[in-house]
Amino acid sequence: MIQRRWSKTYGVVGNRMLEVALRKLREGRVKTDLKRKLAKTVVEIVKDGAVILEDLPKEFQDRVIEKNGVKGLDAHRLKQSSMRRVQKLIIEKLSEQCVPYVLVNPAHTSSVCPRCNSKLVPVTGNAQRNGWKPRIMKCPNCGFMHDRDVIGAVNIVRKYLLDMSPVPLGSKGVHDLHVEWSVTTVNHGEEAQPILARPTVT
Repeated sequence: MIQRRWSKTYGVVGNRMLEVALRKLREGRVKTDLKRKLAKTVVEIVKDGAVILEDLPKEFQDRVIEKNGVKGLDAHRLKQSSMRRVQKLIIEKLSEQCVPYVLVNPAHTSSVCPRCNSKLVPVTGNAQRNGWKPRIMKCPNCGFMHDRDVIGAVNIVRKYLLDMSPVPLGSKGVHDLHVEWSVTTVNHGEEAQPILARPTVT
């Protein structure tokens, strides 16, 4: 009914504008619903543990785009991701369920080897020359190699356990962080589906 009245009043162009506005509204609702479901899922997974999150600054996406020179579709996706909004929803759900959480400064967590603390270097090859830049990092000292985001997540947990944790891990023995992850090969333009897993300390 609304579309018919709008079409009669504003014509074909106005009707197209209305369709675009309605589509964006539907997309916004879908995204909000997905974010809430994601937050709920995270809380269900860690309800018997604790959550360690990056302390994301304001304008986080804009800073990442500017610092890394992200352009085009990748920049658009990053802006649409609303990471701080997702984190806020997760924190709200954690507070509702009385699940403890802590915010950790993520500085340098994606550029340091989680095995020997050496400076990581990006892996170069045909993928980069063909225009796609996978975020694979390698340690020149011990040979450790993995995705930059996975490395960052591991180091965030290590940083909390080693530098911030008020609970001692024990007076004897060496404690190593064990994190399970899934590596999925995807084609350029596709998005990998992350699999959540709980880090454990041994």
